[in-house]
Formats: sequence, structure tokens, C-alpha cells
Amino acid sequence: MNMKLDKFLLPSRKLGNARTIRVYYPEDKSKRYPVLYVHDGEFCFRKDTPADYESMELDLALEKTGKQLIIVTIEAMHWQIRTREYSPFPWIGEARQHLPEGQELGEVYIDWLVDEVKPFIDKQYPTLSDRDHTFMLGCSLGALISLYASVKYGDVFSKIGLLSLASWGNQKAILDYCSTHRQSLRASYFMRVGTSEGTPRNLVSLADCYVPLNLEVRDHLLSLGIKNLDFKINQGRFHKTAEWAKDMPDFISWLFK
Repeated sequence: MNMKLDKFLLPSRKLGNARTIRVYYPEDKSKRYPVLYVHDGEFCFRKDTPADYESMELDLALEKTGKQLIIVTIEAMHWQIRTREYSPFPWIGEARQHLPEGQELGEVYIDWLVDEVKPFIDKQYPTLSDRDHTFMLGCSLGALISLYASVKYGDVFSKIGLLSLASWGNQKAILDYCSTHRQSLRASYFMRVGTSEGTPRNLVSLADCYVPLNLEVRDHLLSLGIKNLDFKINQGRFHKTAEWAKDMPDFISWLFK
């Protein structure tokens, strides 16, 4: 399968700036393809990731699985703006020091992705634009905003990858949001978390919280009626892009089940 990579700036009315978008797609435009939207788009492909950084190797995952898929990635802003855009709710407790109340932009960011990015991609590329063929993937805070998107836009996204979900800033808010909007909770989920992910942002009170938080989210989704949830705890895995890359072939294959 021959693939091409486009990279361009897309102006955003909602965000008030221009964002770098990458689109990795089959050269054969005689067919239409499912679409995967991915956050932290600067670290997705081997050929495009800077040499000093790790890659999620989504291009390699496609090669290994032989699946045909359009992958659209949205490059993150610098870390503080990324934190705001990937956070749909205020952070509480010790985490508040990194995101004071009122600075969260997660809702605006996801509205932009759905209202501006997706229509542009569907117009410019040979997509299968319906819900059954529209997916999302996020790691860490990218997983948090992906979970939020799956609930707010349950009529847009059908399958969601949540790698090392970082919901520690306000776990209660995302659980309550899922409960309150359970009628929109229609997606299928692929969840992975490592046993050696450590303490987020050196917030001592949170300790090694990733496994317990991800387990709680899994159990909550199941209690709300989610039927298709592929969950695994990866022994010895760290909170690193290179670790998430190891799960990409399984994730890509899961999208087509």
C-alpha cells in the first residue's frame, strides 16, 4: 500500500490561530477510507518525527497490519496551551497549580476539531465520513480529551483509543460527565495503561495513580452499559511515546474488528 503524507497549516476561527495538520493517506483515491483523528500529531509517524524524539509509529502499524486508513493528526501547542486544550474541566486539588480554574479549553478544542477540521478533511480527502468509520486516538491528556469527545460527540466517533489516560486532574468530573450524558455514550474503547507510569508532573499526592484511575474509568464505562471495551494493563511500561507505539498494531487491527 503506497501512502502519502501531507502537512499544512489550517487556520482556526475558534482557537484564534493556525494549527499544523498532518494527513497520512493511501495514494489510491479511487476508494474511500475510514479516518482516525490523533492528538499530539507531531509524534505520530517515523518519517516526520524529529530525530531527537520518540514516535508512535502509526505508519509502521499500518504496514504491519496491512489496513487501509486515513490518519489525521493535530499538532499540539506548547505544553501549557496543550494542557488547557486537552482539559475539558477545571483541575482540582494539588493539580490546580498547573491549570487554574477557568483556563480549560477542552470543549473549544473539540468543537473546533468537529466543526472545522473534520469538514475540511472530508472535503479534501477520500474519507468515509460516517460515524462507523470515524475514530479518535489520544495518549495521556490526549486520551482525556478523546474520552470527552466520545461522549460529547457520540454521533461522530465510533471507536476511541485511550492510552495511559491522564484523568488525574479531575477524575470525578469526567466520570460525572459520562454518567450525566450516558445517552450519548455509544463508542467502543481500546484502553491500555502501564504499571510503571510513575507520578504525573511530580504531584506527590497522586503517587502512581495511572493504573487505579484507568481501572476506575473502565469500570465506570462498563457500569454505564459500554459493551465493547478492550482493556489491558501492560506490565513494566512507562509513560512514554515509545511504549504507546508498541500497542499501535493491536489498536489499528482493533479498529477493523
